[in-house]
Amino acid sequence: MDFSLSKEEQDLKTRVYEFASKELASKSMEIDRTGRFPWENVRAMADRGLLGIPFPEEYGGSGFGLVGYCVALEELARVCRNTAAISLA
Repeated sequence: MDFSLSKEEQDLKTRVYEFASKELASKSMEIDRTGRFPWENVRAMADRGLLGIPFPEEYGGSGFGLVGYCVALEELARVCRNTAAISLA
């Protein structure tokens, strides 16, 4: 059985990591320190369609399913664990 990511999932992984590195990394420690809810991170993820990753396209999602969702969460958590945790809610 092949557990490799598809090309689309690899592309998603790269896209989420690049987004997180550029948009979230600089705020991560401050969010951890203050406990402030990072609304701006949620808005930035929504603007890029990252909140709809696991949902079917016919419902406005990206259609990646649970594998894509887990890939995205892992990449978010590499940079900002609080933002990744928010995505789980």
